[in-house]
Amino acid sequence: MCLNNNLKRGIFITISVIGVTLILSVLQYLIYYYNNPIEKEVDFTTTGCIIWNPKGTEWENVDVEVRGKSLHYILKNRREAMQGNILINGYSIFGNFDNRDEYIGFYTEFYGEGFGCVETSGDHVPCEIIALSEDLQFIVCGVHMSLSASGRGETERNGQALLVIPGNDIESAKKIIKNASLNSKQMSDWLLENGWDKLIETNQ
Repeated sequence: MCLNNNLKRGIFITISVIGVTLILSVLQYLIYYYNNPIEKEVDFTTTGCIIWNPKGTEWENVDVEVRGKSLHYILKNRREAMQGNILINGYSIFGNFDNRDEYIGFYTEFYGEGFGCVETSGDHVPCEIIALSEDLQFIVCGVHMSLSASGRGETERNGQALLVIPGNDIESAKKIIKNASLNSKQMSDWLLENGWDKLIETNQ
């Protein structure tokens, strides 16, 4: 009888220890992922389109690399987000001279229909604003740059421009810009304030 009670006590203690361990493990898991996102690496190269004037009559293709991390909060306590960098022919449009940290550049959270937008600031930062879709299928940047930064073309250009990713031709670039303006009021307002809304109108 005593042996049977000892066996029951041993089983109870074992089950209790396992239960407490599981609870602590789950709590540790929840606490960690409450403060830390699941990160997914992003790194791809494609062709971008730099548009030099609101009429869309002056444009050129450039080699573009997008590096970054998508940030997913499994507890939904924060919005989905993306941080990263964009390089044109190897040079960051966010003014980074040290490219060893490829994730320094932009950070934006996604709202509404999976679009994020953020304006940037600081000395020597060519990118003024960036709007992008959560799946990175569409990226539009307002940039201030010179021809030497893009590395292509025959005519000297310097000033504000739009960088569209992907951008194989001007017509597809216009559609991406229009899509960004429809999904991001911040980008729409910026385009209007800087005279780029005329570029969208030419595609209507």
